[in-house]
Amino acid sequence: MNKITLVLLTVMVVAGCLFLSCQSDIESATIGQSGISLGAVDMNGDGTADGTAIDIDGDGEPDGIDTNGDGIVDEEWSTNYNVIINLTDVITLSANGTTIENSDTYDLGNIQTFKKKVIKVSIKNIGNEVLNLSKITICGTDSESFSFESEPVTYLKADESTTLNIAYDFLVPGSKSVTLTVGSDNISGTCSFSLTASASERKWMQVVEKASWSKRRFLSSVVYNNKMWVMGGMDTNNSFLNDVWWSTDGLTWTQATSSAGWKGREDFTTLVYDGKMWIMGGYGSSDSYFNDVWWSTDGITWTQATDSADWECREGYSAVVFENKMWILGGYRENNKNNIFYNDVWFSTDGINWSMASESSEWSARFYSASAVLDNKIWIVGGYGDDYYNDVWYSTDGGSWTQATSDQDKWPLRDYFSSVVYDDKIWVIGGGWITNDYYNDFWYTSDGVSWTQWSKDSGYGGRGTHSSLVYNDNVWIMGGIGNNNTYYNDVWSW
Repeated sequence: MNKITLVLLTVMVVAGCLFLSCQSDIESATIGQSGISLGAVDMNGDGTADGTAIDIDGDGEPDGIDTNGDGIVDEEWSTNYNVIINLTDVITLSANGTTIENSDTYDLGNIQTFKKKVIKVSIKNIGNEVLNLSKITICGTDSESFSFESEPVTYLKADESTTLNIAYDFLVPGSKSVTLTVGSDNISGTCSFSLTASASERKWMQVVEKASWSKRRFLSSVVYNNKMWVMGGMDTNNSFLNDVWWSTDGLTWTQATSSAGWKGREDFTTLVYDGKMWIMGGYGSSDSYFNDVWWSTDGITWTQATDSADWECREGYSAVVFENKMWILGGYRENNKNNIFYNDVWFSTDGINWSMASESSEWSARFYSASAVLDNKIWIVGGYGDDYYNDVWYSTDGGSWTQATSDQDKWPLRDYFSSVVYDDKIWVIGGGWITNDYYNDFWYTSDGVSWTQWSKDSGYGGRGTHSSLVYNDNVWIMGGIGNNNTYYNDVWSW
């Protein structure tokens, strides 16, 4: 062996000794130590957990492996190992601000039937990678009562949160439960928790027996600027009214004006359109029929858009706002003691210029019917013309009409009733017909074909010529006349 060879051997031995010495030092500093669990680890590449990765120095990187579950490092970390990240390790969940652990149950409490509520579920990505949350579902036998108000977000960046708005409303009393499951396409596992709620039967409640405005029939009402507004009608002295009142709670009413710019009248309609309240048509003193159109932004000052719209003077018509236009449908007037019933349809974008969508619609000429907008359609329901009706029609353009049902055998023939759209349903409230007392029943439909009676006796007493609206997630009725020609100025809420 020459000198050069001897020197190289010496270096190799020394280097080997140094290497062994360093490896021994790491083992003594790692084996037997405890730290922060980073999740399960796959040591042999079969995708299953063989231990738990442990971070000793707090830098977020694994330093060793706990193989027996005691939280102590038993083996050194190798770059050949993979930490198995579960979805439960990288997201947090909360419901209405309350943190929820995986598999928890969150009690939503008690609600009233037909009282839609929304729970806000927050999902936060506390991991370091983008999550593809494409598997967010509501499951269970009661899942039809719960729905996402908007589609859940798909991608969630690190340290980013998203909120799911889950709406729920129950049609009948009782308890219901569903499971919300969150899954990811790029992280294994799922997180889930149960949502439970119970519902009690909703009832009509009298807010005030005698409101500040006088007893009246054929009044009109709208919701505008977060207030309920009541105006016009005929009082017990057969006076045609043009006063305007508003309230934020149905109990306390403030008079905006005792005498609006338009003439006193009954059997007219009001709409909210283009940031204004509108009134049009109706019937007044000296057998006057109107086709004027007025608007206001405060209920005090009224501006006349036109004193004579393109449609003929009339009362008892119905009106809606649809596709950014004001629409009127049907109605009635008397001319030389001849009854004239209408089945024409008109629309306007400014209250001044009116266009005819249909001169003679497929539904029979009538008045005292009700109209609504639901499912991107205009609907007309019931009323009186040559006969009493309880048929249902709809249109997508106001010109061509399709009959949803004819003389359906659910709610009886009637006029003088009111209707609202609430909870994605059309509701028919009260009314009557010539051979019967007034009704105080309450019916609803989501398709115009199938009707369900919520209540046969709603508590507010049979009545017609009343007004109804939806405000603060409640249905309201006010005024009108009842059996024995009793006039009302009460207010009820459901």
